[in-house]
Amino acid sequence: MKILLVCYGGLSTSILVNNMKKVINESEKFRDRGIVIEAWGKEDYAFHLNECDCILLGPQVSMIKDDVERVV
Repeated sequence: MKILLVCYGGLSTSILVNNMKKVINESEKFRDRGIVIEAWGKEDYAFHLNECDCILLGPQVSMIKDDVERVV
């Protein structure tokens, strides 16, 4: 499973991605499931949609939710 986290600039989001990866690696249930998490900025996320299974929006980009839904 590949998770795409859409962010504004990527600074604070990288902290979230690292924390999510840490939780996955420490979890017996999810550790060996091949879960990949990537963060992309609001200008670049559309180029990576075909590669992902789940899209999450950071709170700082909640204003583009409708645009993301249209693109997806």
